[in-house]
Amino acid sequence: MGISLAALLVMSVFFTGVLMMYRTTLFGNVVVSNAVDTSAEMAIGKSKTYIGITDVRASPTERCKIQVSVENRGARSIYDFNSMDLIIHYQGSTPPVRLRYVSVPDPNALTAGGWTLGIDAAVYPFEPSIFNPGEDAMIHGRLGLAGGADNVIGVVLGTASGYVLKYSTGLVEVAPC
Repeated sequence: MGISLAALLVMSVFFTGVLMMYRTTLFGNVVVSNAVDTSAEMAIGKSKTYIGITDVRASPTERCKIQVSVENRGARSIYDFNSMDLIIHYQGSTPPVRLRYVSVPDPNALTAGGWTLGIDAAVYPFEPSIFNPGEDAMIHGRLGLAGGADNVIGVVLGTASGYVLKYSTGLVEVAPC
């Protein structure tokens, strides 16, 4: 009888351990599966996003303002501009600068370090605050140059989906306002 009780105790400990290992493995598999699903969903979103930069120039009236012509050639609408990054690279000693999105109706109201996106409502009258596939837009940015005139040589534009576009501009002369 003692041997039977000891064997029963050993078997119950063994099966309890197996069940706990099974639950832990199952939980780990669920976590990994969810991570793979999320990663695949993000990759699909990134693959459907395509923005092209067609031109970068300084404003003809104020050299501290930069204008970037962009086109949405992807399959996704872009509307989360607060999560987008616009980084300006300079040729001289000025370090790269990240401009922050500001929702202003008039680009002339921008302060230093801000950018906004303008979609021509006469050409694209539907959803004027959403950058839809097939639309062209203009990014207006106001640079805060403290060290004097410099040349913009590159623009980096990143979207909320993780799509990043690097564009070499050539030399674009900019100056403090």
